[in-house]
Amino acid sequence: MLVLYFCTLAYTKLKTVCAYSIVLFSLLFCNKESKGQESNSEPFGHSFNMGMGPGYFSTEILPAPFFTINYEYDFLNNLTIAPFIGFASYKGDASIIAARYYYYRATIIPFGIKTTYYLDQLLKIPCRWDVYIACSLGYTYINKT
Repeated sequence: MLVLYFCTLAYTKLKTVCAYSIVLFSLLFCNKESKGQESNSEPFGHSFNMGMGPGYFSTEILPAPFFTINYEYDFLNNLTIAPFIGFASYKGDASIIAARYYYYRATIIPFGIKTTYYLDQLLKIPCRWDVYIACSLGYTYINKT
């Protein structure tokens, strides 16, 4: 019970530190533009994006690290399309079969097309952050050994 409480306490502190870090980062790097300038005048597409974060692919409590990349192309005004590919791998729990322990390693590779609609101009956001709605269609390759 003590271990569970410690994990919960550590997770709560980690969430708090992450929240404060995001707010601080936003305040430091958010470029406020003057009222006379047109905000978000540059196109949204033609950008290479990389991402990393937790991925939940199993019934296990702990997340697996997930990496993804995509390249966005302008499609219409405030709308982009982007081919993407990702990668995650994790080690599964032990299973007992015939009095022997077996572990497995899972590899997950999703790929496909993502469409993104940017709401920055609609919401008149005076910052260089992006607010968007996205949808993806693709296939996920899963290999367990």
